[in-house]
Amino acid sequence: MKRILIIDDDRDLNRLTKIVLTKEGYEVESIHDAESGVNYAKEYKPDLILMDVRLPGISGTEAVKKIKMNSLQ
Repeated sequence: MKRILIIDDDRDLNRLTKIVLTKEGYEVESIHDAESGVNYAKEYKPDLILMDVRLPGISGTEAVKKIKMNSLQ
């Protein structure tokens, strides 16, 4: 089963996206901040990440850089 990670601080959008993708048969994890998303991605290696650019703490852009660095290790 394909694993999708959603990282978005808009809880309603996050929840709705998770519902739709779950109904389509995907395993979906939704997270509300970039740092937690980076940690999740490092441990579970999702097949796809949907992420907002403007997030509390580190930005989505910075999170992508961290996720890429972790995947190279």
